[in-house]
Amino acid sequence: IAIHIVRERAIQMRNQYPAAADLILNYSIIDDAMTSAPTVEDAKAIYNGVKAILSACTMEVHKIASNSDEVLMGIPSTERAKGFDANTFLQDACPTTYTLGMLWRSATDLYSFESRTIPPAVTTTMRYILKHTASIFDPIGLISPFIVQARLIVQDCFQAKLGWDDPVP
Repeated sequence: IAIHIVRERAIQMRNQYPAAADLILNYSIIDDAMTSAPTVEDAKAIYNGVKAILSACTMEVHKIASNSDEVLMGIPSTERAKGFDANTFLQDACPTTYTLGMLWRSATDLYSFESRTIPPAVTTTMRYILKHTASIFDPIGLISPFIVQARLIVQDCFQAKLGWDDPVP
């Protein structure tokens, strides 16, 4: 219900806050959103617009992260993501944060996924493969080609009539 209310309010306030409404309507999943802005002024306008739209829903902005100290200085510390303090980047203490299942490295402005290696003592089974591929959160499909490969291995195991705990050849 809350997501529907926020989306409806964004539609209603689209003329006042076009970039913020666009972010809410097109680039958010559940309560997370990511965007970029060409200038500091544009980033501030998006933040202020999102804050106004959420405020109209009696909701608050939280977990804001930016790789610009100038943007962060205009955001109250209570609304910032953990580790994203003003002057963070001036001190070369560049934080990372998770968003939409990805790790965002603010210093380089790159997204990455953390992977697990299979310990040598673990027998790779169909259950093991499926358990680990199902635990990967990738809502925007950036690593789906790799996940599909693992699921094709599980499909091959089914076709070979392997049991859930039989070693994968």
